[in-house]
Parts: sequence; structure tokens; C-alpha cells
Amino acid sequence: MARQFCENGASLTPSLEPPAPLTTLQRALLWIAFLFVAATRVYALARTMWDWDEVQFAAGVREFNVGHPFHHPHPPGFPLYMLAAKLVRPLASSDFHACQTIVFLAACALFPLAFLLARELRFDFLTAYCGALLFVFFPNVWFYGGTAFSDIAGLAASLAAAVLLLRGCRSDRSFLAGAVVLGIAAGIRPQALLVGFAPFLLASWFQLRKSWSRVAIGAAIVAAIIAASYTGAALASRSVDAYQAELQLVRAWVRGVDSFLSPQRPPLLTLADDFLLRAQGGNRLPVVVAALAVLALVWTAAARAAAFIRRGRAAAPQSGGFAAAVQIWLAVAILAPFALFTWLMLDYHSVHRYSTAYVLLWALLAAEGARVLAAPLRRWSAPAQVVLLALITGRAAYWTLPALRDVRSNESPTVAAMLWVRVHVGPRQPVWVHASLEPFTEYFLFDRDVRLVNSYTELPRVGVGPRDFFASEGFLPAAEFASTRPRARLWEIARHRYFETSVVAAANVWGFGEGWYGEESDGHIVWQWMGRRSVTLLPATSARAKLRLTLAAPPHLDPVVEVRLNGATVDRFRCGATPMPREWVVASRTHAPNELEIVASETTKVDPDPRDLAVQLLAYGWEAVR
Repeated sequence: MARQFCENGASLTPSLEPPAPLTTLQRALLWIAFLFVAATRVYALARTMWDWDEVQFAAGVREFNVGHPFHHPHPPGFPLYMLAAKLVRPLASSDFHACQTIVFLAACALFPLAFLLARELRFDFLTAYCGALLFVFFPNVWFYGGTAFSDIAGLAASLAAAVLLLRGCRSDRSFLAGAVVLGIAAGIRPQALLVGFAPFLLASWFQLRKSWSRVAIGAAIVAAIIAASYTGAALASRSVDAYQAELQLVRAWVRGVDSFLSPQRPPLLTLADDFLLRAQGGNRLPVVVAALAVLALVWTAAARAAAFIRRGRAAAPQSGGFAAAVQIWLAVAILAPFALFTWLMLDYHSVHRYSTAYVLLWALLAAEGARVLAAPLRRWSAPAQVVLLALITGRAAYWTLPALRDVRSNESPTVAAMLWVRVHVGPRQPVWVHASLEPFTEYFLFDRDVRLVNSYTELPRVGVGPRDFFASEGFLPAAEFASTRPRARLWEIARHRYFETSVVAAANVWGFGEGWYGEESDGHIVWQWMGRRSVTLLPATSARAKLRLTLAAPPHLDPVVEVRLNGATVDRFRCGATPMPREWVVASRTHAPNELEIVASETTKVDPDPRDLAVQLLAYGWEAVR
């Protein structure tokens, strides 16, 4: 009976016997899929780093230091990931590529690891094979496999630990090996313990029947590796006290800002769509996958209930429905805890990155749902399951390709801006940088006179030279240099940051004050609305300066607009909905900020916008006239 359950893909105690041996054809299919998946991971390799955490990992390879004020990388330091990158660094062309190499190798390992875990859970061969393929071609899993984040490396180690621990139910060596790998996974990312908890608990239950000391040794191994990893991270940092202080700050940040305890965080029910339904990224793909996953859960629950009703409680454990429930719910026990933790505690802006750790559950459930859906076709059920999952996987891959094409071909906006500054700003010349780019300046401009500001209003309005520059995330009008990454599909996978960066002459960074609403953008241009009257501070410059404004009014409004500089009227004209560029040469203050005042004769409301709108500022410029 146990062998029958193994062959059919379900067993009440799946780890007491090994899975049914693979046939020669099945082994060949696995090798073909592995080589194909590895080739596709090459296509996903990003040309440069892009996000905040990536540059901190690169900085950690250059000089590991988690303590304040350095986050190289950010707490808790991800010590074993950093150690692996440092070991690879002599063979890599850069710190970034050292991290990326580790991630790439882990990404290549995801398919066989996912398949092996599914087999240990006693999913049948087709379900395990197709589910693992669907998993590695989810948009977020494929994309992040080409980056320098630690998530994919931590995931690969977590899956390897889960496989070994499930084997550890029947093998003493596998149990101890699983403990070692679980400790390593937690040394990469502490959250790996959430994935390894259920397999370790299950394996320990079986091992206790043979030797309680072996279970104690396994637990000690996990604890020792974790303790050594993070003690080493503290000692490798500049100060153990600073390391511990940063850990406390991160815990407070997670509780007060990222978690459900934060009053600024959207409600959990609102976030459930992102964390639980659309976790893998994509457009309609998540809906199809979720539908199949729900079908698998409902069918499993119904089959188990039917088994109890038909055969009674005593016979139920021998039924196929009950056995199928074991494999499904054990998969849920392994992968769902991290999903719940992410939903409750982590930054909702980075959901697609964090979800790489648990969307394997979605893939396996969807593959099982496809099997259930195809079952009525009887002899054609297996081909139908394969065709359905192949269509879904192919669609996922086709949808993701344009996003990968851009990151593998072009420099990211953040790196492009830093490299532009290094080329065009002299080594002794100050460069003003918005704090949102701070880790990039620490890495790329470590030898330059960088002056960080938290807002445009902190920039000096007096003594600004013609070759003083300001770099910032986002679009800035009159930029000397701007780099943008098309949002489109990348917007559905990556964090919504650093899609645009700009470098602008500091004299063209205006201090928007009274009367202005916040900056807005559609991903291509940036603009600001004002009410009836606005005040803006312009930097001091030469005695004469050129002022440029491009203004427009809301639809069906043509107000009279008066432009004043330092109290003197510059011009007075009627403004319409068509953008109107204007340019004037004016007298400028040389030792004090200049005050620009714009006054409109009337305002209106544009439904559903509740604001009083008068004038839209689309472009502007301010430069000395010699």
C-alpha cells in the first residue's frame, strides 16, 4: 500500500520511504529542463546594480561594516551571503558581479531543488516537474535571479534544507546534513528558519523514535552556525556595540514603519491582494495561478471530507483523499509561514522580492489544480495537464522577457547618474545629492565632496557656482543629465523606486514654497500645480539672468497670469490649456535668493481632483547671463 501511494504521488507518511525511482526518460527530462533553465538565468543577468540594497551588498563586499553610520550591508548583515561573495570576488569583475554570481548559481539550482522538494512531498512526477518549471519562470523569480539581492540565495539554501530534512525522517545522515544547511540558510537570511521549521519538526519527530541525542545535536548545529554567523558579522563590523544598536533600530523600524502595527501601512485586507494573490508579478497570470491553486485546496479538502463520510474515521487514513491532503498541507506548512510573516511584517513596497521565498507554494498548488482539472479526461489527463501548465509557463516567460531585456542591456538610472557625475564633476568640486541616493554616493563617489540634503529647500541659494550640480531620484526639469527605465512590466516586478534619476545644475533647483502642490509625474514628464498664488525661491546668480517658464491652465480656464521677480512685474499674459513657453532676461540678486511670485486671476476644480487649480508648471530654467 505504501509503495502504491508513492507511485501515485501521495502517502500518509511520505518520508518513511523514498519516492519511487525515476525512469530513464524522467531523468533525461530533468537534465534537459535544468540546462534550459540555467541558460535562461543567463539572460536575466542585470548589467548593473539598481536598488538601494544591491549597492549596500556591493559595498559590503568592498568593506564589510554593518555598524552605524555604515550599512555595508544593512543589518543584520547577511554574513554567509557576504562571505560567499567575498570568496568569489577575486574571480569577478566587480563587487556587484561577485554578489550576482552567487545569486546566479542559486537561481540555476532552484529548479532541481523545487522538483526534489515536491517529490519528497509525494507530488507525482508531472505535477512536481511542471510545478517547478512554472515556479522558476514566475516573473519575480526569474527577474531577481539576475540581481545582487540575497533573497534567491537564501531561498535556494532554504529549499535544500527542507529537502534534506524531509529525507531526514528516514536517514540519519540526511537529518544532520539538513541541520547544517538550515543553519547556513539562516546565516544568509534569518527568515529561512520560517521555511525550515516544519521540515525540522517533522524530521525530529521521526528521529526521536531512534535517538533523542541526534535531535539535540541537529538543533545544536543549527544554533551554532547561526550564532557563529552573526557573531562574526558583529566582530567584522567596526564596533560590536554599533552593530547591536543598528539591530535595535532595524527592529524598531520594522515594528513602527513596515509592519501591520504602523498606522501609515495600508490595511491587511488591502495588502492581501499584493502579498497573496499577485505575489509573483505579472498581469493576468496571478489570477489564473490563484484559481488553479484554490481548486487544488478545495478539491483536497472535499476529497478528505468525502473519505471520512464514505469509509468512516478508521478507514479514512488509507484513502487517496486523506493521503493527498497530507502532501498539500505539508507544503502549506513549509512555505505559508513566510508568506504570512511577509504580509504582516515586511515592507509592502518590496512584496515581489520577498515573495520569491514562498511562491513555490503557488506553483505546486497550481500544478496540482491543473491535474485535478484534467482528471476527467482519463487517459488524456496527463497530456492535458502538461499542455495547460506549459501554456501558463510560456505565457509567464513571454510576459517577463521585455523587462529582462532592458535590465540586461542598459545601465540602471542610479548607476548612470553616478557615473555621469564622476565624468563631468571635478574631483574637488562639491556635488549636492538627495539623501535617497546616499548609498550610491558612498559607493561610487566615496572620494568626492558629496553634500547630502533631505529636500530641495536645503540647497544653498547663495554662492552656487555655474558648475555646481545636484543629483536626485526622479525627474528634474532642465536636467543636465537624466536616465529613465521604462516602467511598463518592470513596474509590476521591481520596487517602485529609482526608475528615474536626474542631475541638474544647482542653480536650476528651485525652492517651491507657498501655493505649490506636490510634484507629479506620469513616468515620462514631471509637473506641478499651483493655486491662485505661489512663491518660489531661486538661487542668487549674476546681475542678469534668464528665466524660463512653461505654463498651462486647466481645461476650460484661461486665467490672467502675472509673473513677478523680487517684487517687480516681469510679464502679464493670459494662459490657456496649451502649454505656453516664456523666456525673459531679468535683473537678479547676486548675494541673496531671488523671490519668484506667480499670481493667477482665477482657479477651478477638475473632477475628481478636490484642489483649486490655476496654473500647471511643466518646465523651468534659471541661468546666469554673462
